[in-house]
Amino acid sequence: MNTPERHSAPGLRPRTWSVAAIALVLVSALPTTTANAEAVKTTTHCVITLDAPAPGSEQSRVASQFCDTDPQAAVLQDARAASTLLMTWYSSNYYNGSSTQLRGSAGPCDSSGYGVAYVGDEWNDRIGSYRLFNNCRLTTLYEHSNYGGRSVTEKYSTFEIPSVIRGRISSLWVKA
Repeated sequence: MNTPERHSAPGLRPRTWSVAAIALVLVSALPTTTANAEAVKTTTHCVITLDAPAPGSEQSRVASQFCDTDPQAAVLQDARAASTLLMTWYSSNYYNGSSTQLRGSAGPCDSSGYGVAYVGDEWNDRIGSYRLFNNCRLTTLYEHSNYGGRSVTEKYSTFEIPSVIRGRISSLWVKA
């Protein structure tokens, strides 16, 4: 009596093929692109409170900073210090994604405004949109820290950063 031959890859048994197929299905379910990997990351919400710049100074001192995955917790934590919401920037266009609220301890924007000499490693070259509040009407976005490199001044909030500086923001200044 002849037993029919099974055809398989050299050295692999049929059971090995089953295990390999299951592994392939599991691996294909993992994030494979940067966009998918970004979606898996936790969204972070921060609050930065700035002091008004001293006369002749080119930046505002950071009075406090707090981050949390819950946007309300970040705001509540920072609410201890009296501050005014100046700006909220977001990681994506159309005011989506992780965010940072920029608040002023000296009240709303005036002609001097508030400066951020470096947005931080977490935000460097990642700001996708922003909203302005409380008399802040002008934002100058800079390509490099300490207000260096190419700059663009925008009026009011923007749901999409202009292409000339998109993905390149390292410092900024907001004012009335």
